[in-house]
Amino acid sequence: MANTNKKRRWFRFSLSSLLLFVTLICIWLGWGVSQLRERKAMIELVRSRHGEIIIGGVVISSQIDGRDHYEGHGAHPERIPILLRWMGATPIEIISVPVGKFTIDERIRIRAAFPELDDPWID
Repeated sequence: MANTNKKRRWFRFSLSSLLLFVTLICIWLGWGVSQLRERKAMIELVRSRHGEIIIGGVVISSQIDGRDHYEGHGAHPERIPILLRWMGATPIEIISVPVGKFTIDERIRIRAAFPELDDPWID
């Protein structure tokens, strides 16, 4: 009778495969860090130009005067990539930027930094 007990084979990989895997993980984490830095930079940009941001019920900057402003509501917190949530990104509830203080490109950058905002807020 043949021996039916087979030795367990461990998963094998080469050193180059390990280096490739570690490199890909580092690229992924680096992308996440750059996205968090962009979010923080956009929050500071909005604050410096008298915008309003509400995160987690806390008003970060409330210097909106009576002028017109663009307002975006963070109705989709699930749009934030999972990596950013793991790194501590908090969903924006409301962001208001005064009309005329931001260029179209800046509003597009703000919109790109906060994927949880409603879509039509940058005209």
